[in-house]
Amino acid sequence: MSRRDDSYPRLVNREEEEEEGEWVADFCGCLADPPICLLTMFCPCIGAGMVIEKLDDGRTHCLAASLVWAVLQGLTSCGCLYSCTYRRKLRNMYNLPSRPCPDSLTHLVCFPCAICQELRELKARETSYYGFGEDMRTSVMPPRRQIMDSR
Repeated sequence: MSRRDDSYPRLVNREEEEEEGEWVADFCGCLADPPICLLTMFCPCIGAGMVIEKLDDGRTHCLAASLVWAVLQGLTSCGCLYSCTYRRKLRNMYNLPSRPCPDSLTHLVCFPCAICQELRELKARETSYYGFGEDMRTSVMPPRRQIMDSR
């Protein structure tokens, strides 16, 4: 009978160890946040730009990403291919499942709902983004009192 020796490190499969997270925002729950819902329904390019800027840690400006998305969507109807890569990045960041379907298909079928879900997910997980939280305000301190010394 062999006995397992616990003094040696045990090999662990990281994929089995990591649990899959859950989406905080539901795909069809757009009306849960009316301002984001209206933004993504009437101007999805801005919503996509906001998601892209946040997930790129500010390296891509919101307006630049919005313009690229709008041009791609307007000329080729392929803006969803640009924005679905950021959905994948969001899923990887929070270990979220590919639901309701793969990222590219989600954006192809209903990109306003997908972008709305992504914005609501970012809002729920990070409160200090685009006025979502109260801690976006910066405080300005006046300079200390200055005295001229004439010695």
